[in-house]
Amino acid sequence: MNVLILCPHVRISGGVKVIFRLAEGLMKNGIKVCLAVTKYKHKYLLWYPHAQIPFNIVDIHELSAKDFNKYDCVINYGDGPPLTQVTTKKVLFLQGLASKNKAAESINLGNNYNMIIATSKWLHDVAVKIGHDNVHIVPPGIDRIFKPISREENRIPVIGALFHDSPEKQFNLFLNTIHRLFIRHNLVTHSMVLSARPIKGIQILDTLVLPYSLIVNPHQSILPTMYSACDVWLSTSKNEGFGLPPLEAMACNVPVIWYPNLGLHSYTTEKNCIIARNPQEASTAVTAILSDPTLKNKLIENGTELAAKFTWENSVTLFAACLRSL
Repeated sequence: MNVLILCPHVRISGGVKVIFRLAEGLMKNGIKVCLAVTKYKHKYLLWYPHAQIPFNIVDIHELSAKDFNKYDCVINYGDGPPLTQVTTKKVLFLQGLASKNKAAESINLGNNYNMIIATSKWLHDVAVKIGHDNVHIVPPGIDRIFKPISREENRIPVIGALFHDSPEKQFNLFLNTIHRLFIRHNLVTHSMVLSARPIKGIQILDTLVLPYSLIVNPHQSILPTMYSACDVWLSTSKNEGFGLPPLEAMACNVPVIWYPNLGLHSYTTEKNCIIARNPQEASTAVTAILSDPTLKNKLIENGTELAAKFTWENSVTLFAACLRSL
């Protein structure tokens, strides 16, 4: 089987990592893969953590309709271009859409997909509701590098979070939680902030008035060290297509607090994390984790058990089976 995967993102992100991992895994499963990117091809090559990329990477602008139709299957990722001139089998891969409206628009894009593969139940349900009957769920996996690394003891607590300037990510809730910990609980914390791209207007972080570390688009190899340095990981995103960072943190033995969203709702429960609906609840949860070893150990144990269920081997096997069923 010969597959073309379209990767329209112009920046490196967790979603792009999923595409790379699936492409690599499909190659190992006997499915030939070509990855078409929008631009910054050299950055994709540098970012990918392996020395040898087993699949071909091309510029999507260099492909004609005739080129598209040479493949047995074309996989359109999320908000990729309409495939109106493609006559071969077509698959829409949904994983990082921010809202129901956007999901609906993207699912209708081209209006002629043979199959939809979604990373979470809520995306699956949206696709089914709109009228597609060939919809499958294939959750992403967690890289094996995500393992706990011993952290320094007897230091101020470190609270980790993902920064994104989109209102959907609700980074202001993280800032408000940190402020509340300081003002209401007299707790000084260090903020560990991870960003997929440079932050415009760094002043938003300066409002913390407390120590912080900002890590921009880090190489995958240092992420386990970053997660492991945290005492708590705070996930404030309003909506996620799936949401890998909380699982990656759990794999590194870090307790997770999250604001309810549709993506994480696919796998998180009160057994493996603490659910907070506002900064007051989040700050209370942080102090509870830091002061109660029993609670902390319970969240770590259940979170590690949950994270272990999401492997790339399982993801690739399911993804390949879906494609072969076309």
